[in-house]
Amino acid sequence: MRRREFIASVAALGAWSASVRAQQPQRLRKLAIIMAAGKTPEYVSAVAALEQALGSLGWKNGENLQIDERWSAGSEDGARSAAREIVASNPDIILGQSAAVIEALQSATRTTPIVFLHVADPAVYGFVSNLARPEGNLTGITNIVPSIGAKWLQLLKEIAPAVTRPTMLVNPDTQPDRGAIFLTPFQGAARSLGRDRLPASFFGRESVEAGLLMSYGTSIADMFRQVGLYTGSILNGAKPADLPVLQSTKFEFVINLQTARSLQINVPPTLLARAEGVIE
Repeated sequence: MRRREFIASVAALGAWSASVRAQQPQRLRKLAIIMAAGKTPEYVSAVAALEQALGSLGWKNGENLQIDERWSAGSEDGARSAAREIVASNPDIILGQSAAVIEALQSATRTTPIVFLHVADPAVYGFVSNLARPEGNLTGITNIVPSIGAKWLQLLKEIAPAVTRPTMLVNPDTQPDRGAIFLTPFQGAARSLGRDRLPASFFGRESVEAGLLMSYGTSIADMFRQVGLYTGSILNGAKPADLPVLQSTKFEFVINLQTARSLQINVPPTLLARAEGVIE
């Protein structure tokens, strides 16, 4: 079954379960959210997309659902503290952002359903036994596709043709394979562009808003929407072990024109036309 068809079937099942539940008295259910990121406008919008997806399956914050949010828990100590507090509050389900947060949650509970996002390779971290059958209390969506490594380099070369030695910066604390997941497609792209053994850097939209040149990555709002459907389905009776780990399918290309001008880079009009976001 194709991924989109699977998501559609999960949503349909969740909607059917929601209609059955609507005819029965319900207790207030608790969803806990632990965010590694700060409460920026982009993430606030993403949480709104999550709540909209939950609403489509019959779960309304303040009515039959109570949402407890924790923000800026990206450090190891912050993640552990937030995880202990959240698990102690006895939620029905937990949504966690980032590998550090999921590691802390996994140490705190092996029974409460957990839905994750912004985890590049959950199998490498040991969060799931395999992507198709997680076989535990965790499932979610990955934000990284290995082939994106080639896309980063292609876009970088297109926007700045004079660049010959780009570099990929990897945090070993958050990327256990030290970026190896991107290396093969990246090297293939480097050879096709007439260069070899060239690492590349990659950035999220927020980094571009802070002043970096460009980003190409997964749509945060779309990821939250998809995990919203998974969260609602679990609240309606589905088990995390039966829900395959999803892979992001919607990507955004963002350019900071002010930074481009400061670097004396003339962004090709064709590239601007392809960008989902242009920061002036």
